Amino acid sequence: MTMDDFMDRYSEYWSRSAYRPPTDAERMRSAEEKERLRQARALSWEQEKREAITRKVAFSARRARAHENRHRRINQTLRDFWQARTSVMRQDLIFMVGIGLAMAGSASYWRLYLSARPSELETRAEENARPCKGREGKGREGYIE
Repeated sequence: MTMDDFMDRYSEYWSRSAYRPPTDAERMRSAEEKERLRQARALSWEQEKREAITRKVAFSARRARAHENRHRRINQTLRDFWQARTSVMRQDLIFMVGIGLAMAGSASYWRLYLSARPSELETRAEENARPCKGREGKGREGYIE
């Protein structure tokens, strides 16, 4: 390689890398490319907004459906286990008869227990009474009331 070849290549390299103001055609192509990119970005943004609105509507509908299903389940449970009528039902009568029988049985047991053996209960109370020191001369001597 001679010095002339080197200088030719050197000047060609620097001429290619030197700043050249863009021509009108290059400016037009660049502006068109920027406008295409801007429009594509705007279209994708609009599409994302539409998808977000669609997702929000679907989510709201799903949430409302779940809320309604929950209320349906609660209402069904209440209908199954809670009396909704104002009249007296068979279950009410059974319950009231059971409570009445239990109260009558308890009352008759205690009436018989307390009235049949009053003297026996008094003797048991006296037998179970404990002697108490320092109570002499104050009522029943030596016993805790």
